[in-house]
Amino acid sequence: MSTKLKKYFTYQFPWQFFMLVIFLQSSSGQISLPDIGIDWFDKIVHFIVFGLLALLTLRGLKHANNPVIQNYFAWIGILTCIIFGGTDEIHQLFVPGRFGSVSDWIADILGIVVFSFAYLFHNRDRIYS
Repeated sequence: MSTKLKKYFTYQFPWQFFMLVIFLQSSSGQISLPDIGIDWFDKIVHFIVFGLLALLTLRGLKHANNPVIQNYFAWIGILTCIIFGGTDEIHQLFVPGRFGSVSDWIADILGIVVFSFAYLFHNRDRIYS
């Protein structure tokens, strides 16, 4: 496998594939989460899923081939995930059995921001040195 292809599958493929999985999941009918007795469990799921997407996206963009993307990877990654979350909620308005929700998008945004800052804080020595 070539070095470029290996770099793509290591850094870019994970976040792009995860976006595809989210899109396909939101294209299916109504999802029933298990009742575990926690209020707002669906918001917690949104928070975690989009937080993980943000981690993968920031990691991928930090290793992009384009130096402009590398320099602004955090802003680009956070905005990309926020826009994707919003368009995913809009997309669900057109899927039978699903509905778009501003509160779901807010949970997405909170997960994106919290996980992104955690990633940046944890990697601050490697990123900004």
